[in-house]
Amino acid sequence: SSAASDVYKRQLVILLGENDTDPNSSSLRKTDEAMRQGPHRYARGKYFYTTAKSKAEELSLQFNWKIFTVPNVGHSNAGMAPSAAEQFYKTLSNN
Repeated sequence: SSAASDVYKRQLVILLGENDTDPNSSSLRKTDEAMRQGPHRYARGKYFYTTAKSKAEELSLQFNWKIFTVPNVGHSNAGMAPSAAEQFYKTLSNN
């Protein structure tokens, strides 16, 4: 199997904070390449997922990634942790 098919087959969860939308965040990359992916982390996460899904479909590969948005959370490890733990548990128990 190809490296691409192995990557898309994996159970990957993209977890995005709904309020991670600050285009002026000091730690946000602002290179031309980064800005083409979206003005903030939330948009870039959605771009990453949809681009990967489109590529997998184009190559007729199995795609097992999921994307979830955490409401009322910005760029916060503590804010994301409960949802991350829930998704991790679901993956482990195959729910």
